[in-house]
Amino acid sequence: MDPWEPLGPGIGLRIGTEELASGPVAGRSVHAAGHLHGPPGYLQGGLCAGVLLGAARRLDPIAAPPTSVDVALHAPTPLGERLGVVAHRYGAGEHQLELVHGDTTTVSGTVHLTGHELASRAFDLMSLATVGLPAPQRQEVFPLCWVCGPDNPDGLRLLPGWHAPGQFVVPWIPDTAFDDGRGAIDPVVVCAVLDCPTLWANRHHLMSLERPAALLAALHVRFFGDAPVHEPLRLVAIADEPDGRKLRARSALLDEDARVYATAAALWIAVTDLPARTVS
Repeated sequence: MDPWEPLGPGIGLRIGTEELASGPVAGRSVHAAGHLHGPPGYLQGGLCAGVLLGAARRLDPIAAPPTSVDVALHAPTPLGERLGVVAHRYGAGEHQLELVHGDTTTVSGTVHLTGHELASRAFDLMSLATVGLPAPQRQEVFPLCWVCGPDNPDGLRLLPGWHAPGQFVVPWIPDTAFDDGRGAIDPVVVCAVLDCPTLWANRHHLMSLERPAALLAALHVRFFGDAPVHEPLRLVAIADEPDGRKLRARSALLDEDARVYATAAALWIAVTDLPARTVS
């Protein structure tokens, strides 16, 4: 029996098939492949949330559709090394989890699996469903990012575009590589693609702060429906007012009829330098 199985749609995340503990706390080994960069050598922030979501779905006896994922990122999660996910079970549909590397908790959060939420009322994000599509622009801050990096041969290459300062719009037609088996985008991938837009919506704030980059500190994802593969979708985001080095923005995955499939709210911390490591 293979000791690993895909965590999500086979993009390079794997989870161990054997539990490391039993009772109120369950643990599994996790491995993130070397191409899933955010900062070079470290797991993309939205995928960090996706790991907790995917693990919760493996451990939940019912595994209803996802409602929400709320995570805090405490330290960069290294690629290519054995990680662990620990799930504290609080009841059907609710899990508190941690992603660990050795003795360090890199990500912690709560996953709710109680069915999709009611329709989103994020009207400002919905208004970006019908605006003209801006030209994509190459970015050099995260060149290897699995979602928005221009230089990752295994990435999505969803290069950023700006409708206006603080307003991000990028088209996406997801293919079957991200199918959850039901014709919908796997929610692990949804978490990933909602991350990067919230950074790029804050580009003008980073320029004002004279900081070249930022690190994701928290991500809150809400699910409203199954986003289809092979259909034209959009990733949109709007920046909120900054608080010093703390940058906030909201994003959505929607279609051109303004149907919202998922939203996210993110907190970023502006930094002078990014962590970087080489993955062998």
